[in-house]
Amino acid sequence: MQRPSTRLISEYKLTSKFRQLGIGSIFNLEEFGEHASCGDGIELTSGFSYLPETLFVLQFEEYVKPFRVYFPGICSKSPTEYSSVSLIAFETFLENQRRYFHGKEQRQLRFVPKVVWAIVEKLTEMCEKEDMATRVVDAIRYFEGLAVVPEKMIDLQAEINSGNWSIVNSFTDPIPLVHTLLYWITSLKDPLVLSTHLASLQTSDHLTLLHQMDKGTLHTLNTLLNPFRSISTPPSPLRDVFRSLAVLTTHHRTWLKYPFKPQLLYAKDILPPLPGQKSSKVRSRQASERPVEVVPTQSGDPGVLMVDKSELEPLIAFLKFLYENCRAGADGRPLSEDVNTVGDEGEEDQMSGIGPAALVQESAAARREVRTLQLTPFTSTHSLTALPSSPLTSQTPQTPHPSTYWASVLILLDTLTEAKAFSEPTSHSLRKLCLQKDQGIEIAYEAYGREEVGEAEGYKR
Repeated sequence: MQRPSTRLISEYKLTSKFRQLGIGSIFNLEEFGEHASCGDGIELTSGFSYLPETLFVLQFEEYVKPFRVYFPGICSKSPTEYSSVSLIAFETFLENQRRYFHGKEQRQLRFVPKVVWAIVEKLTEMCEKEDMATRVVDAIRYFEGLAVVPEKMIDLQAEINSGNWSIVNSFTDPIPLVHTLLYWITSLKDPLVLSTHLASLQTSDHLTLLHQMDKGTLHTLNTLLNPFRSISTPPSPLRDVFRSLAVLTTHHRTWLKYPFKPQLLYAKDILPPLPGQKSSKVRSRQASERPVEVVPTQSGDPGVLMVDKSELEPLIAFLKFLYENCRAGADGRPLSEDVNTVGDEGEEDQMSGIGPAALVQESAAARREVRTLQLTPFTSTHSLTALPSSPLTSQTPQTPHPSTYWASVLILLDTLTEAKAFSEPTSHSLRKLCLQKDQGIEIAYEAYGREEVGEAEGYKR
């Protein structure tokens, strides 16, 4: 027996025939998205081969009206449009990403979402041209949400969701890339910078936050600043960029002119894979319903951002600190050398002339240093130079935790092996020597995390 479809129900008047035969109930055994390419296909608005409401005896709203008389609170009166769209938390996104990627790509994207990394890399390349840099800065400064999601942006999202990341590099216009990046940031279930982070910014100094802040949040914020590190931007526009990022990454994002509203977006010629369908099986089908316009939800003048400036100022100052003193490493983490704590009082707010030379900041008032090791692939084109010797001091240097020390050695060995610096037997012997310590499995956990390594019984090298 063929399953019913919207065309068959209308053509053969199945609802009338059901009434003639005394059929009063229908049980749907079809799964959501099942056999999307068979027969007439499926309806994108329902996920089935037909629209279930065509078989309803009466509208559900009419059905519940008598119950509301006796049970006024039985039904919620809040809007339920697009309730099937589930938002994803930032931590869940990173966790799923760690399970999906492997090897070098997993280590590179351990704390930064790939959508952020890919778009920022392209924007950084574009910002090498002054006119492009101005467009990128202005696009972030004046971003107030999207009233209507453009068709070009929908196509870009569909290509990314289907695994075609090369589409990002094919763009020559930075505006769709900026809008896609900021739209994704505002679509997270919870803001990227939580209220607890804002509270820490009120009480902790910037150098302490580099060690205490959540790594995913810290590395992602630092990556977002990367396009502006290679350009000379006047102080005023740059501060506006920091302020815009502070609004978009906190709970103040709800005060945008057009805040994010969950909605099902379908590209004109590309349909995202259905549940249980691999991305390689994506077929070109016309969407049955286009996205609707997103209207402002706040009252009054929507163009005015009603934000608490006093709450955002510490975050803006922290973004300025990251911009001036750090750079994005191989995995987006802040890399800094000889970063000193600078007092808030008596310091000038100099935003101009900031570039690569600002990676090293010296202060006579404070001598705290943060040195971060960056693992880079070995290449024969660059000669290895010896590190400068540290002056002798009366203090005995601290020895790192054994598992942390050997985990760093293990990551370094794997990086050199991927760069073909060692032969396969030599690499195997060195890794075996590294993991034959008393806490070998803890070393592996420290280096790559429990998700990638797996259970101790199944980890063999």
